[in-house]
Amino acid sequence: LLGDAVVESALGPMRERLAGLKAAAQQPVSTGEAQALKLVTILFTDIVGSTKVAERIDAEDMLELSSAALTQLAAVVQAHQGRVLRFTGDGLKAVFGAVSVQEDDAERAVLCGLALQDAARSLASSWSQRAPGLHFAIRVGIHSGPVALGGGVEGDATVMGGTVNLAARMEQTAPPGGVRISRDTFSQVHGLFDVDAEQALSVKGVAEPVKTYVVLRARPRESRTNLRGIEGVTTRMIGRDA
Repeated sequence: LLGDAVVESALGPMRERLAGLKAAAQQPVSTGEAQALKLVTILFTDIVGSTKVAERIDAEDMLELSSAALTQLAAVVQAHQGRVLRFTGDGLKAVFGAVSVQEDDAERAVLCGLALQDAARSLASSWSQRAPGLHFAIRVGIHSGPVALGGGVEGDATVMGGTVNLAARMEQTAPPGGVRISRDTFSQVHGLFDVDAEQALSVKGVAEPVKTYVVLRARPRESRTNLRGIEGVTTRMIGRDA
């Protein structure tokens, strides 16, 4: 009696709702989406040759020594306003600029890396006293770049992205007792530290070899050359058509 036009107008909203339900049912289950995308500096450090060390001493002694060492190293990170995200058995992962972004995040991360090596030299003495002939050293790697923060299986400690992988590669290839930084970090601290330029590294997943530097020391304030800005970084200008 009403005709097709009336029936179709009545069924239209129902069909739209049904289509929405079907689309939602087909979506994969997710543990959470990233809460934020930020530019941060990631720092990795680990104990050199920890597996070989563990073969020489009792498991209880190794646990006590490594736990004490990581606790001291974590305190150094926190003193430089970094955040320890995870302990990795014989090392740790930290981030600078995740909670609040500061202009000197990269600088503090590099200063932290040097301070970690100072702490490691002190720890080496205590380790050798506990087990004569036992050598203690750490590697430190640092890289700056964009990451997805929060919302994953680790909650607000989740940090995902190629930046994390590249920072880990900086640490894996750093010399024992050394601090290796990427070109992206160097561009933010240029003139603040004495460095040795290293041969470019091939990194899985990165098309071009990555230029890196080994940090030697912080420059005295009077000899620093980086006043403001980030050398070599160009940002697209918007709203400047005129």
